[in-house]
Amino acid sequence: MMLWVYAVIVLCFQLLGVESDDIDIATDDCMGEAMAHAVQAYLSTQEEGIDNAGSLQQQEEEGQSEKKTTKIGVISANPEQSKHLETATMKVYDQEIDFVNLRSEEYTDTTSRIPTMQFGTPEEDAYRRDFTINSLFYNIMTNSIEDLTNQGLQDLQAGLIRTPLPALTTFTDDPLRLLRAVRFASRYNFTLDAEIITVGQLPCIHEALQHKISKERIHKELVGCFSGKLARPLAAMHLIQQMQLFSVLFACPSMSDLQKQHATVDASFSAVCVSSKRRRQVGHGGGVIKAEQSGSDITLEHILSTWQV
Repeated sequence: MMLWVYAVIVLCFQLLGVESDDIDIATDDCMGEAMAHAVQAYLSTQEEGIDNAGSLQQQEEEGQSEKKTTKIGVISANPEQSKHLETATMKVYDQEIDFVNLRSEEYTDTTSRIPTMQFGTPEEDAYRRDFTINSLFYNIMTNSIEDLTNQGLQDLQAGLIRTPLPALTTFTDDPLRLLRAVRFASRYNFTLDAEIITVGQLPCIHEALQHKISKERIHKELVGCFSGKLARPLAAMHLIQQMQLFSVLFACPSMSDLQKQHATVDASFSAVCVSSKRRRQVGHGGGVIKAEQSGSDITLEHILSTWQV
């Protein structure tokens, strides 16, 4: 079994002069949870040994023993929340580490950004990533950085955001990566590759961004572009304008969408009103809502204004 450490986040931040403790460990032939248990078991055998300070029991009594690992937590895959892969997490000597497996991806559904995944080679894992600067590995077997796309290191040094595969393929598969490109470039003063700008202007990519990505995911990326210590909102807006994304990202909802939203809100208020009325009649002996209305007549203001203690 070959063991790899994703060093890209650490490398990016070190190059930018920003500290980071983000470490992922990936294996090529087992799931992350299995690897985390193997690491925990190995370190536990080290705790059972005897060193120059005496037995482990003596060290514990003297307050000298240090817990090497914590309990392993497993974060299940949840594609709807953009979590495509099961991840195991554990603290090793107070350092938070995530354990995953190397994988390859295949996008078989043209209406979804959720891929099918399977075990992959290091090369497959590198080329499935969004940008070359995010495809660097640190091989702890050889103590060396692995740049399997042969572009990651030079792009990192040049401050260039580029995709390992053709940009059209990368953004057709997952259009949200276009906003990730804006976030990385604007936050860290990097330059978008000309191919990204060109592909980002294509109507087919705009349509994919509208129909394959939820409003919530778009909102989260925009918050990352416009807020935070390293955010450069004007730079982000300039890139969005360059790719003609304003009408896509900030479009007013259609009348049918507004009507559906209005109906959903009204139904929610109605349910809150009825539920609250029943609860207070049963549990508080006399405290009730004065007026009884239902359906679209119920508003949040009405619920608040008619509530009596």
